[in-house]
Amino acid sequence: MRRIELSMPVADLLLDRLSHQHPHAPKCRVPTLGLWGEGDDLVPERQMIETGRYVAADWRYSLIAGGGHWMMLRDPGTVTQILLDWIQAR
Repeated sequence: MRRIELSMPVADLLLDRLSHQHPHAPKCRVPTLGLWGEGDDLVPERQMIETGRYVAADWRYSLIAGGGHWMMLRDPGTVTQILLDWIQAR
């Protein structure tokens, strides 16, 4: 099994998937917060939720109601509060 190149891991994973190879991708080992805006038309919610499979540490998913792909521009107060709560809990 070949190792993923660090320069373009997403491209490598896609190419490997298309060629029916499944490389070992090391899991993230730091606490991770995934934010997703319910109006995001670029990243599916399922993709954000399933990101937790690639995290070997504390993983939390938080939905931003009414948010879109650029939620930090649309609702910076909500995003900031979620980030501060996440940091403070650690």
